Amino acid sequence: MVDASDGNTSHDSVSDTASDLVNMTHASPDALAAYYDKWATSYEKDLLAMGYRAPAEAAKLIRQHGIATNNPILDAGCGTGLTGLELSNQGYSHITGIDISPESLKQAKTKGCYQTLKIQNMNQQLDFADDSFAAAQCIGALTYVDNIEGLMREFSRLVQAGGIMFLAIAWTCMMANLPTRCRH
Repeated sequence: MVDASDGNTSHDSVSDTASDLVNMTHASPDALAAYYDKWATSYEKDLLAMGYRAPAEAAKLIRQHGIATNNPILDAGCGTGLTGLELSNQGYSHITGIDISPESLKQAKTKGCYQTLKIQNMNQQLDFADDSFAAAQCIGALTYVDNIEGLMREFSRLVQAGGIMFLAIAWTCMMANLPTRCRH
């Protein structure tokens, strides 16, 4: 197991599913969905055990960049809804979440913070109209995107002029202090 940001993660503090995370980097979309479906019920507990703070920090940064709380936000790769919940805690109410894992989306729905949740593969065109969002964020899910350039074009299409895109790679956020890295 790769240790998280605090350097104190033990093998006993996370589930067996979490221990296989590094092996999923080049998984097929079906294998990735199945992996996260299996992990959905212990995902949040495992991430907290790994010292993962990216969702809270990302939500704060969206707010600090002046996106009004009544504007629509896309949470791409929303998983079980950790980032959506943190956005909601910052006052945002028009949050759309997409993810490849149906079980993760079921967990996200229980948070009550998403206006819309959809199964979407970020390696394909996203099912939204142009200029649908004031901001798009992808926290910890870019690792699984084969066509980063295509996804950036999609985010550019979906985010309104003057909006922002906030991206964080999972291992970078888990092993580094996100606010410090974002200030540089």
